[in-house]
Amino acid sequence: MKKNQNIFIFVIILLFLSFFWFVVCFEIKKTRNFREEYKSHTINTFKNLKFKGDVVSLKKCDYGGRTYGIMAVKLDYCNVDSFYVFDNMSCLKISKGIAIFPTNCIHPNDTFDKRSNALLNSKYVIVNMINGNQIIYVDSSGNHFTENLDFPSKPFNKDLFDQISLELVRQN
Repeated sequence: MKKNQNIFIFVIILLFLSFFWFVVCFEIKKTRNFREEYKSHTINTFKNLKFKGDVVSLKKCDYGGRTYGIMAVKLDYCNVDSFYVFDNMSCLKISKGIAIFPTNCIHPNDTFDKRSNALLNSKYVIVNMINGNQIIYVDSSGNHFTENLDFPSKPFNKDLFDQISLELVRQN
């Protein structure tokens, strides 16, 4: 009886591990598919959009224990007069010579985070002008930080993004 019990426990453990492995593989594939879909969406939505200008504001918003930013840029150049997109993957608004877009998660108290420091100290932004699908943040010393084109709508909802956009346009 003891041997049958051990075999039964072994089979149960084997089934559990197989199920666990299946779930992990499924989640990895789902994440990979989402990243590919997100990248394709971003490129298709913003590939022809080019702008650059002075950073006039970076509004910090706390959500879920993290700090996110919405940046306002007074445009020196833009190849469109106005532009607006807000969907489940991205958001950006260009209106009245000002571009407003999310900066994703920032860490204002982490002095070792190069990306956050670049965003918090940026004075000028260049989007899709030099190399396609890139955002370049330039600080007052001329140092720059380059990242892939990304205007994520999460964690914002449309009403909050529109409200903050209006505030930033009125300020400038």
